[in-house]
Amino acid sequence: MTGFIKKIKAMKMNRAKIMSKKNQKKRMRHAIHQRREDQIFKKVKTAGHFSYLSKHAVKRLRQRTQMTTVALTHLLDNGGMLNIGRIPGLNRQSLLFYSPKDEQCFVALRNDNIGKIITVWLLEYHKQLAWAVTEEQCKQAKQLYLDYQNQHDFLDHEPFLAKTPSQDLQSTVAPPAVTTSNANKAKPKRVLKYRLNHNSELVSLHSPVSKTHKSYIISALYISKQLQPSRRKLMRVSVDVNKYNDYNCHLILQDSALIGNIDAIIAQKRLQQGSIYALMISDKKNRHSEVIGLRNDYEALLYVKNYLKNYEQMLALLAKYHGHQRLLTWKPGKKQVTQQAISIDDCQNNGCQGGDCQNNGYQGDNHQGLPKWLLNLIFVMILVALIYQLLRRFGKFLPIKLFQNRHR
Repeated sequence: MTGFIKKIKAMKMNRAKIMSKKNQKKRMRHAIHQRREDQIFKKVKTAGHFSYLSKHAVKRLRQRTQMTTVALTHLLDNGGMLNIGRIPGLNRQSLLFYSPKDEQCFVALRNDNIGKIITVWLLEYHKQLAWAVTEEQCKQAKQLYLDYQNQHDFLDHEPFLAKTPSQDLQSTVAPPAVTTSNANKAKPKRVLKYRLNHNSELVSLHSPVSKTHKSYIISALYISKQLQPSRRKLMRVSVDVNKYNDYNCHLILQDSALIGNIDAIIAQKRLQQGSIYALMISDKKNRHSEVIGLRNDYEALLYVKNYLKNYEQMLALLAKYHGHQRLLTWKPGKKQVTQQAISIDDCQNNGCQGGDCQNNGYQGDNHQGLPKWLLNLIFVMILVALIYQLLRRFGKFLPIKLFQNRHR
């Protein structure tokens, strides 16, 4: 019995392994298919057409038709289709085109503002979701395709690409002998990488693109407040490659407008001109850099030390004017100012010291304050008012009142 159970478990394990292998193969196929669709989407989007297909449109085109993405975009951009209307409320045009390999017509929905083809419909789908397409419109679309085909014959066969000299040399060399191991191997498919320009000419996608501008980063080397050498990025400059390169990039600083911009950025970043001892010009990845010295780094260090010393002296001088007393928010009138000036002159003539003068209620330490006798009077009046209110409200509960009520 135990042996039979072990056999069943072994069969289940083998079946699980086989299923896992099948699932892994399915995942691999799906990943390869998705990668091919992404490559097609990128190729069509960068092919130089106004129309380009979305990922959903690429799937529906491959599912429902036998046309290629390049052929469809070229067909729509060069008048090989019939515009049968627009969906109300949306910027989507219904473009009827004829597929010769399928021998029937299809409808492509395109956003007219950006040229994005959203999907490809069958005529039945268009009838259910929008409106019906007549036979006359299909005949017109077929006739437009035939006229378009007469103008562009290269789409019927494989596009021809000019060979490079290296390919011509390779064609003259005799091919290697075919062995049994090489004969069984499958030959790789030829992938043509091309695009159509605005003149409907085939251009290779791998044509070299010549750069005309290059960017350099200008940085400042300075002495910080911690008396340490530091670097600060100032700006990025784009220059012409024909004029400047890595060996003469220091000539950029001969431009007076650029120097003015550098000075403005230095002031914006709150750097001292005297603390900067050099400017560094480097490329994006710091593979090449050139340092232009402005002054000796020791001079910059002395400048920063002197600046910090003056700054500390200024703080010590301003510390005398700081106090814990609150500032008055009101401003005295003209009469009060004249009276205070007269009282100050009288105090100086009488020889008063330490703010003990009582002339007209004036105090030497607080010229704008009220007289002391007036403050005492106000305090007494407030105290009397509080006592009166307490007696009026809580007078019933006083012991004298209670004693008088008992004897009555």
